[in-house]
Amino acid sequence: MKAAAASRTGPWSDAMVQRGHDVSILTSREGKVSGENLRIVNSRFPTPSNRAGLGRRFLQEIRLGRDLSRLLEGLSPKVDLAIITSPPFFMASLCARASKRAGIPYVFDVRDRYPAVLFDLGVVASEGIIGRTLSRIETRNYAGARLLTTVTSGLTKDLEKSVGSVKVAKVINGFDGRHFTEENLSRPKRQSFTIAYHGRLGRFYEVDALRRIILEVEKLDGEVRFVLAGELEEARSSGDWGATEFIEELPLSMLAEFLSECHLGICLLKETEAMTKALPAKVFDFLGAGLPVLTSPMGELSAFLLKRGVGLTFERTDPLAIASAIVAFKNDPGRQERMATNVRTLRPSLDRRFQSVRFAEHLESLE
Repeated sequence: MKAAAASRTGPWSDAMVQRGHDVSILTSREGKVSGENLRIVNSRFPTPSNRAGLGRRFLQEIRLGRDLSRLLEGLSPKVDLAIITSPPFFMASLCARASKRAGIPYVFDVRDRYPAVLFDLGVVASEGIIGRTLSRIETRNYAGARLLTTVTSGLTKDLEKSVGSVKVAKVINGFDGRHFTEENLSRPKRQSFTIAYHGRLGRFYEVDALRRIILEVEKLDGEVRFVLAGELEEARSSGDWGATEFIEELPLSMLAEFLSECHLGICLLKETEAMTKALPAKVFDFLGAGLPVLTSPMGELSAFLLKRGVGLTFERTDPLAIASAIVAFKNDPGRQERMATNVRTLRPSLDRRFQSVRFAEHLESLE
């Protein structure tokens, strides 16, 4: 599946099976398994849609969560441990409640901290009835877990404040090495200097700033190209994108090939507290394809790239300054090569298969 949760569940499951464990995957209607010795249990309901409004999406999460809870409680023989990944927050919360009801220990994996994200976006007031209710659900999720896992230092510190350091483990995100292979790094680059983005341009990203950067770069250097891949109809209709090339969402193998032919990845986050602690999965795909990454504003993502010498980072999202920096980078082959060398040095440690072994070790420590 293309869903973010599925992209990490697959390597986790493979690692657990290789270490001699029996693994069942409870997933939505579309879920499929490509590995051996994995049991898949499908819900009657589809994956919640990213295109749906918040209210409709939450209802879809609840419907899926209730059905997965039913399936979890009905598994035979009874499982020794459930691994629940969030978001989707409501789906994960319902599965956590079902695990407690069935007496199944569970690990709660936190990729984005809800409801804090909703508070930051102004969707829900933290002190309102809904906000306080969501916070209580979050607290119960964490309190009932044997272990909390997460992906960034900022989220790790937040969770440690809630449950203590002994109960929290950080396992960073990564790319899928089955698709983002070493061989792709030798693919020829596009003739024009090309900047790539992939995924959705949702609430967490600076969509208008990206569009303005593209237009400013075109004024400064018409040889620079931007290619955006994914479900981007809403963003595309939001204004003038100049000569930007839009392509459909790609399967991982094709995405890896496409990205490896580009020169730079770009990821512009919103200036919110939640996003200062984020390391989006798409950034690891860029690195897995051998690309340096341009990002703003300052936060954990920028610090990660800056420390390893694999990115262009900006304290704030200033389209004019970023456009000028892009053109300067394009005209500096030596800097491009140094940064690409740093990426190639770093990328083996970012393969999800490597990270999944660490994840499995944390699970086995609970026995």
